[in-house]
Parts: sequence; structure tokens; C-alpha cells
Amino acid sequence: MFCSLHSYEYDVILNSDVNCFHYHHWFYFEVSGMKVGVPYRFNIINCEKANSQFNYVTPCDIVMLPCGRAEMSSLFILYFRNHFSQSSLPSRGQKGRMYYTLTFSVTFQHSEDVCYLAYHYPYTYSALQMQLQCLHTRWTPINGTHRCSLSGEDLKRQWMKPDLKLSPTIYHAKGFLYYFNSIGRTPLVFCDYHGHSRKKNDFLYGSSIREALWQSGSTVNTVALKEDPGYRAGSSSCLTLPKILYKIAPAFAFQSCSFLVEKSQASTARVGVWREMGVVRSYTMESTYCGCDQGLYKVGAAALCSLLRDRVPSVTPFPFRFLCGGWVSQTCF
Repeated sequence: MFCSLHSYEYDVILNSDVNCFHYHHWFYFEVSGMKVGVPYRFNIINCEKANSQFNYVTPCDIVMLPCGRAEMSSLFILYFRNHFSQSSLPSRGQKGRMYYTLTFSVTFQHSEDVCYLAYHYPYTYSALQMQLQCLHTRWTPINGTHRCSLSGEDLKRQWMKPDLKLSPTIYHAKGFLYYFNSIGRTPLVFCDYHGHSRKKNDFLYGSSIREALWQSGSTVNTVALKEDPGYRAGSSSCLTLPKILYKIAPAFAFQSCSFLVEKSQASTARVGVWREMGVVRSYTMESTYCGCDQGLYKVGAAALCSLLRDRVPSVTPFPFRFLCGGWVSQTCF
């Protein structure tokens, strides 16, 4: 929903995910009928996360090639807490939480143009249909969410007691793992894959009792503690795979890895599989939305734009921009 504040400034209110009251995160909207050379300001006023990659963005001028025409566009981004308070329902019972504002200004280079602005370049309906054809399925999903299922549940947090009707994929996946465990074929490695909106690079979350105690500053004497089999040196260690990836994968950031076992993570896949089935190397692999700031894949905005021109297919005549951690691109999409 848009609210016009001035001739060239708009407040934007994001819809929540389907059947949810929260998870206001991603955006994708059209802008048309603009004037050339005038900075337009958009304020997305109901963001929920206290931190964002947008906090680390500086004003920048980026060369872009929309539909084959070279041009210069400017972008200014700020992310901050505002004075709007969240109700207890969308904030999951927590009172006193405030919303955050993402504000950015864009100067368009063509009058009466049509542009699309998005958090990340969208997963298009055409791409969905193509992949469904590859899977030889007749299912045609019409709804999508950033985090939840269509029942409004965060599937990442349903691994403790999955419901057969509300989260059938997790229910059967867990049953499948229990079956292998019962016949003595416990998986060597379990990995749950996720995207991360607030950190760069790729990294792992694992589980280790000793590491959790050390990092939390606990006074428990870990010398007297029975050693966690997942923390022993050697091939059985939960640190083995992260260390290997750190050596061979340029995008992998070992310093961003964590092996804490927190109460809030008890219903996640990696903790549940580690705790209930004894899979020592049970991980969550996090891959950034925001690119890399290290190694071979460290790229700036200009390099990213060049990459997108080579990779994103030209399927519509409309120029398109996306914002993610301060990167902006415009191309035929």
C-alpha cells in the first residue's frame, strides 16, 4: 500500500506473508509515470528486523544498462527504527517492539517510464513454470511467501513436533531420517539450506555442547564435562566440514559460523536431527542475499551489474531494479 506524503515522496506499507501477521521483509512493486531527473523517495515503514545490510550502504552512483541503453542513476539508502510500535500479535507476543524504516531515493532517467523495484531480483512466474515442467508436475502454485508455508507456519521451526497436516514435508522427512536411524544407517551429514539477509558470504550453523558453553561465557567446568562426540578432533568433529570449506571455498566465512545450541533453536532441523538422531554433522547452511565481501567472489556494484546483464534473461520490455544490501541493477527482465 502506498501513501503519498509529497509530490515525490511516498510511504510504503508491506503486506505480510500469506496467512501471516508478520514477516514483512521482501518487496516488489511497479513505478510508472515519473518525471526525468527528479529524485523520488520511498519509505518502507513496517520492516521488522532490527538490523539490515542496508545499514552498511553509502550513497552511490552506479552505471546500468537498461534495455541496452547506458545511463547513470543515483541511489541513497537509510535504515532506522521509527516510532510505529508493533502489536503483540505480529511480534509474537512481545510488547514494545518497534517497526523499522527503509528509505531510499531514486532518480529516474526517462520520463513516463515503467520500472520495477524489488528487494532481490524476483523469481518470475515464467521461471516457475519452466521448472515445474522440468519436474513433470501439474501443480501450479499461486501463492508464495518469504519464510512460511501457506498455513502461515515458519517451517524452519517445526522440526520438534511436525504436524502431518500442517507441515507434511517435515513430518515425512523426519520419519525418513528416523527410519534410517532405526536400521543403523544414520546419515553422515545432514544440512538444511537457507538464505541470510543480514550477513554476507556463506557459512554454517552447527551444534556442540562445549562450544555453546564456551561462547555463552558459562561457568560450567568443561574439563569435567563428558566430551561432546561432535567436538572431538578428527573426522568425527562437527568442525571438520566447516574447516574444509574454509580452505577450499572462497565464499565460505568460517568466522561467521556458530556452534551454539540455544533454546530458541530447539525446534530447528539441525538441532533436532543432532539431538534426536545423533547426527554429529548436522548443519544449517546459510547463503547470503547480499553477496560476498571476501575472496574470489568479492564484487562491487558495477561488477554485479555486469554479471546480471550476462545472466538475467530478457523476457519483458520493462526496466527493472533490485535493492539488496545496497546493490542496484536495472536490466530487461
